[in-house]
Amino acid sequence: MGKRLFALLLCLALSLSACGREGTEIPEPIPEAEPTSEKVTELWGFPIDNTHDVFEVPTGGRLGTVLVTVELQETDEEDELYSTISVWNSSNLTAPIQSMEMDGVTTHGHELVDADFDGHTDFCYTQYRGAKNDTFSLYIWDEERENFHFAESFLGDLEVDEKNQTLYNWTSGSISSGEKKEFRWENGELVCFRMIEWTGPEEGDDLQRVEVVTYERVNGEFVEVSRE
Repeated sequence: MGKRLFALLLCLALSLSACGREGTEIPEPIPEAEPTSEKVTELWGFPIDNTHDVFEVPTGGRLGTVLVTVELQETDEEDELYSTISVWNSSNLTAPIQSMEMDGVTTHGHELVDADFDGHTDFCYTQYRGAKNDTFSLYIWDEERENFHFAESFLGDLEVDEKNQTLYNWTSGSISSGEKKEFRWENGELVCFRMIEWTGPEEGDDLQRVEVVTYERVNGEFVEVSRE
């Protein structure tokens, strides 16, 4: 009984296979496209290489999307490295609408943020790479003047808290130590109003113990308000 059932199923399978060959052809699966390895070497006609960087910033204002170029400048002194940041309007690429000098190199590291919470896009640019912390600068878009202005340089990471209208700057020290600075805008200036420092145990100390110290700005100076 089992052998006859197996033979019947085998004949049915062969019959269906023959119908598939004689009727509509079964299409072969389409191979997935391999990811391209081509590297972007220019944007808006401006080069992208070891000494040039280019990226777009959608300002959300009258000029729409502008282009930012960063070019490393040659100097006679090896320890003096600086770059030129230029801002371009798409309607005229013959001359930039703005040029600024920045201490640092072209790291190809930028981040778009709304750091002053006005609905217009600003950007951070990393000028130096570090083993633990990067150095970067924040540039704010001024819709009235239609250009960017330098706001602050930071070490580490920047977190933008739109709900609390606050910027947090995190800096790493050792494995279990670091610092957090809290900034807010006052009369158009970015002001640090609180600092929190934490220090982990030294070698041989209690590994469960971390000291956290909080400072707040009082009359223009930082005063310790808690230690635990």
